Amino acid sequence: MLNTAWLTPQAEWGINLAIVLLLLFLSSLLSAAERAYFSLDHEDVLWLKEQNLRRTRRVLRLLDKPRYLLATLVLGNTAINISIVLIVGTLLAPFLPVGWVLLLAQGGVSALFIIFFGELLPKIYASGHRRTVAIFAAVPIRLIHVITLPANFLLAYGSQVIDMRSRQIAASEEGTHPALLPANTTNEATNNGNTAQNIAAIIEPTNPIDIAQYAKQDVNILKSYINFASLSVRAAMRARADVIAINEEATFQELMSVFKETAYSRLPVYEDDLDHIKGVVYIKDMLSHIDTIGDGWDWHSSLRPILFVPENKKLNQLLGEFQQKRLHFAAVVDEFGHTAGIITLEDILEELVGEIEDESDEPETSLFQKIGEQSYLFQASCPLDDAREILHLPQDFFARWQQEVDTLAGVVLIQHGAMPVKGVMVQIEGLCLTVVAANRRRIESIQVDLTQTN
Repeated sequence: MLNTAWLTPQAEWGINLAIVLLLLFLSSLLSAAERAYFSLDHEDVLWLKEQNLRRTRRVLRLLDKPRYLLATLVLGNTAINISIVLIVGTLLAPFLPVGWVLLLAQGGVSALFIIFFGELLPKIYASGHRRTVAIFAAVPIRLIHVITLPANFLLAYGSQVIDMRSRQIAASEEGTHPALLPANTTNEATNNGNTAQNIAAIIEPTNPIDIAQYAKQDVNILKSYINFASLSVRAAMRARADVIAINEEATFQELMSVFKETAYSRLPVYEDDLDHIKGVVYIKDMLSHIDTIGDGWDWHSSLRPILFVPENKKLNQLLGEFQQKRLHFAAVVDEFGHTAGIITLEDILEELVGEIEDESDEPETSLFQKIGEQSYLFQASCPLDDAREILHLPQDFFARWQQEVDTLAGVVLIQHGAMPVKGVMVQIEGLCLTVVAANRRRIESIQVDLTQTN
């Protein structure tokens, strides 16, 4: 492309090659940025806000105007890729005859480099490093946005007009207000990774849609859906200490007695201890044999296999597996193969729609009770995130413990280093945790005193 008389052909060819490499880098950067920005989920946005740094604020400002961001990326990448094709033709011209052979070589080589180095590799990398890429690319994107401002405005405005028109047509066909329809997106990454953000935009209080149009329960379900894909089995499971199971050596009468006391429809069956669960037994399989105990019927013949899942498995994946295998019950195991707890279909659904209570459920005891100006009585099983919100503590207050435990009881166990007895006191920054009730196996309640103003 360069045609400067004082340059030798070799120097001119080298400069053109350097320009192609630079343009390929810019193309890969914009492709990676496109995947990164439109893959950021709700948790990533919260993390960017919590950092409150200049570089993260740049990312948030770009996310505030997704249409202009997408227009900038499309325009920049298109212009760069066209330039690459033209300069590649100049690089190949000294080696190939002018004509269709040169055109085919120019198109083939350009497509190979653009697809592999400008699209495929950067998008693969950005999928696993979306935060890093989004922060790194913020400044170049801003510069390209300024350079392409007129065309950017026309492209973004045009897409908005087309989008609004399509939503109006869809609304007229369905009898729905167009503002309630989710905005269409033209980007593959947006379709795949940004559904939750579309829903969040509808229920966000700053949205022009009147929040009163929604019932409070519907809003809560939508908010739960936003976070559902990021929740793991560990967040919804019933901890091992709360699991009621039956030993495989139990008699039929003992088994039915447990069913009667708990009002459960399913019970895990173990050998020796909960780390050796053999299967699950259903109450419906037992009912037809209540009157045939004297005939020597063995209840173990109705034992069904149990599904084992890791505690870091995503809830939406487990829900799909439950549906596929027509199951309602699974045992949760940790990285060492020990039983960490159990999870049921009801536990998963409660993460979406809230508590599901039936006639056999007892009223749930409150997680905490305020007993003084700066004192609270907590259930030891209270999740750390809930305790942090109740006590109005900083977002990362329990971060150092949350890698290992999820509850206040876990914090006390780590700090004390052994199973505590009633009266044991643990001091952490700003809090004093006192064990109020405990037995040999578990802590039941903890008094938390604020030792400094938060």
